[in-house]
Amino acid sequence: MLFLLREIARERPPLKVAVLLNDRYADGQDVSWTWDVDFEVLATSAGRWWAGGDRAEDLAVRMKYAGWERPAAVEHEAGKLLDAILAGTDRGDDVFVIPTYTAMLDLRAELHGRGAVAGRLE
Repeated sequence: MLFLLREIARERPPLKVAVLLNDRYADGQDVSWTWDVDFEVLATSAGRWWAGGDRAEDLAVRMKYAGWERPAAVEHEAGKLLDAILAGTDRGDDVFVIPTYTAMLDLRAELHGRGAVAGRLE
């Protein structure tokens, strides 16, 4: 995870970042690992960001302690999160998405339903 965060941090700030956290069986139900991740690496680079997933509020608290600004939105549902991201970005903006496994599946299903990606992952 640290490698991923460092690579994203190499991009020109301010970055737009969506972080999604679920605690379903396939993700691992204990989300205390988020306190072991060095999200501080992106604290000065992340501009607008969104918290999503079943544990979005927990993620917002973790990022507060990592020095991130307040999230633009905190949403549990992938569709509402995607709407918030679209409302907070301009056409052509890059948004870095950092999801847990089932959160990625939820977001991809929403994107598929909107015709933004081909094929649905199961």
